[in-house]
Amino acid sequence: MRITRALPLLLVAAGCAEPDDSRAESFEYIHAAIIEPSCATIGCHSAASFQGGQDFSAPDCDTVYGALELQFDNDTGTIPLLRGTGNLVLPDGEVYKQMPLDEPLAPADIRLVEAWFRFEDAKATPCE
Repeated sequence: MRITRALPLLLVAAGCAEPDDSRAESFEYIHAAIIEPSCATIGCHSAASFQGGQDFSAPDCDTVYGALELQFDNDTGTIPLLRGTGNLVLPDGEVYKQMPLDEPLAPADIRLVEAWFRFEDAKATPCE
């Protein structure tokens, strides 16, 4: 009798698990699928606008890694700026909590970028 009462709870809990993300944790994939369309837009980190001195339009792992490294939280293993809990203070005093500014990344994309970053960060020479 207890099992039949618990079954609906178990099914709900199973549905709350993180989905299996089989996408590649490679810079090439992440740049093409996430960084370029979300961050290298005309008003942000493109060659034309060069916001924050960053151009993410070219697939340059060192540039993207370096920008994320400044925002990485070693205690949580996350990049708060991607999660909407960042604290990027610009020289003019403006504060940003989230990047991209216009629309947050999907949670699965954030997890993939963070997994890639942690993988690169653990290497003696990231991006090689």
